[in-house]
Amino acid sequence: SPRTRKAYGAALQDLAGWMQQADGVRAIAALLALGQGGANLRVMEYMASMKQRKLAPASMNQRLAAIKSMVKLARQAGLVSWTLDVKAEKVEKYRDTQGPGLLAIGSIMSMLAGSITRKAARDLAILRLLFDLGLRRAEVVSLDLEHLDLEGRRLDVLRKGRTERKWLTLPAPTCEALAGWVELRGSAAGPLFISLDHAGKATA
Repeated sequence: SPRTRKAYGAALQDLAGWMQQADGVRAIAALLALGQGGANLRVMEYMASMKQRKLAPASMNQRLAAIKSMVKLARQAGLVSWTLDVKAEKVEKYRDTQGPGLLAIGSIMSMLAGSITRKAARDLAILRLLFDLGLRRAEVVSLDLEHLDLEGRRLDVLRKGRTERKWLTLPAPTCEALAGWVELRGSAAGPLFISLDHAGKATA
């Protein structure tokens, strides 16, 4: 994805600076020239230097993944016959991602369904997409009205890591919630979900 390419580019540029090379391509070429043992040792030294710079384990692992990806590409191209064996840093779990649970979600949905405000209708439709289809926040935000086909009970979604959108079938409760929101939102083109102020009016 574009985001991954940008992150990998920045990672290889950091490696180039550490190896005193002009750019990431030259840094990888210099790494490949060391052979498997030398490359593994050099990358381990690079990981140690990042730890000294107090980079987060996730950042270190992302840069390691970029290097491994380039070495793998070189192997696939027949430039080398080996891959890196350097292990990633252990990332400690730092947040609870279990969610509020089924009872809490059901309670929130019931409360929203019982309200007659535009905000409640919008929030219920969003919650239905998150819960019923398992969409990510970014996937919901990227939706425009044109991506919704209420008659066909389907939604055109760009999933994480994909370059093309895919039609997903909408369960009846999800379709009903979306229909309720669209009726209040209106038929104007643009984002499916719009910002609302405390009075339920659309804002920029």
